[in-house]
Amino acid sequence: MIGSLIGLFSQDLALDLGSARTRIHMRGAGVVVDVPTVVATRTHRSGRRELIALGDDAAALIGRTPSGVQAIRPVRAGRLAEPDLAVALVQHYVQSLHGRSNWIRPRMLIGMPHGAPDAVVRSLGDLCTAVGAREVTHLPQPIAAALGSGLSMDASAAHLLIDIGAGTTGIAVVCLNEVIASTVLDIGGDVFDGAIVRLLKREHAVLVGQPTAERMKLELGAVGTPRSRRAHAAGRCLRRGIPRSVELDGEAIAAVLREPAAAIGAGIRRVLELTPREIAADVVDHGALLCGGGSLLPGLDAALRADTGLAMLPGDAPDRAVARGLGLVMDGSATLRRVA
Repeated sequence: MIGSLIGLFSQDLALDLGSARTRIHMRGAGVVVDVPTVVATRTHRSGRRELIALGDDAAALIGRTPSGVQAIRPVRAGRLAEPDLAVALVQHYVQSLHGRSNWIRPRMLIGMPHGAPDAVVRSLGDLCTAVGAREVTHLPQPIAAALGSGLSMDASAAHLLIDIGAGTTGIAVVCLNEVIASTVLDIGGDVFDGAIVRLLKREHAVLVGQPTAERMKLELGAVGTPRSRRAHAAGRCLRRGIPRSVELDGEAIAAVLREPAAAIGAGIRRVLELTPREIAADVVDHGALLCGGGSLLPGLDAALRADTGLAMLPGDAPDRAVARGLGLVMDGSATLRRVA
């Protein structure tokens, strides 16, 4: 299937379209685009939406937009919540790679959630076609993550991958280039951020946005043993309607992060229940491989290990595992083409 992607003069592309970041790998050149999956628009009185910023420039506007301007994440929980804006984002960067030459129509390889509904598969395929792809090939994200994490897909041993992104967590057992059992949870970095937003609203009557919650997570966040730090979060006081700053400690943050972490642990156990015994024995022997940017949350590996009894092994640059795996297939040896 991937054989047709390997052309001598091709500028073929691999696309990892995530809820938080969009990464594009160009054949032979590596990851050439790595930007936030954010689009900023201005809505006119007529109802027409005008694009005013993309990527990093749009992300800088989150929580800071004036009236009529929105900073939107067009991909949420692994789905195209705003297909037109997602197309605009990807098209902008694809055209920038090709010098805005409309006659260059690359072949594209895109990571696809395993077991995704037909509607999701069609929408992602349509997006690639809309940005100018003349041919679209899908690769299951667990396989891409396994390849990008350095696993040998020809080996008979099975591996458990836990890919914690911003919008979803994909849990899959892979063996001999196949996904044996999997699930996708609507839990990721955004859910951890949301827990902090609710904490501040409930305990301090302060409303903060996602960027502030994410900053608190990065500065204080831990699952299990709290970090012995304190930090200030500024937001709008819900009682008086004025700006207010409150101090949080690591213990308060750790307490609210335990629930989503426990839900990921439950998802791991469900996947293992669906896995044949001999294959599950491999997983017990080898442990689970953590990837995705959400896996970098301090203490999450220890919490999942305590919940499941499995060793949790951090991957190298785990946030880029899927993009790296897609790139390996795109750049292509015969073995990797066979994987797809």
